[in-house]
Amino acid sequence: MSRARSVLRRTVTVPALLAAIAVSAAVFVLLLVLTLPVSLLRRGRQRPVRLSGFLLLYLVTDLLGLLAATGIWVRCLPLGRDDPRRDALNRTLLRRLLRFLHRAGARIFGLRLLVDPPLPSAPAAGPGACWSWPGTPAPGTPSCWSTPC
Repeated sequence: MSRARSVLRRTVTVPALLAAIAVSAAVFVLLLVLTLPVSLLRRGRQRPVRLSGFLLLYLVTDLLGLLAATGIWVRCLPLGRDDPRRDALNRTLLRRLLRFLHRAGARIFGLRLLVDPPLPSAPAAGPGACWSWPGTPAPGTPSCWSTPC
């Protein structure tokens, strides 16, 4: 019963989302066409054009990602919900989409993303798990952060 509900729900929501993305993309194309002449006359940094262009690129990427995720879902439907191969495919897809959007943002806006310092790996929750921040262990509990990352 649960799988049938999931299939029914997705057959309704995915086409609705695809239609909403297409309408939004049409609005951003119109916005791009309207802001281009104004930006050319102002001879500035053309922020409205770059922003509407990136939003259009984001929507197209979102649309392609949704189609790819639907393909993964259909392909992995017999495997079950908790299959590690399905999770790996979804993570790979998400990593590729985010890498593409980050590179596009870096090129269009001069965006630089720096993560400093890198976040330490947290131990898995369970018996004996530590819930304190590095350097501040809870009283009476061993520090999980005593080993260097």
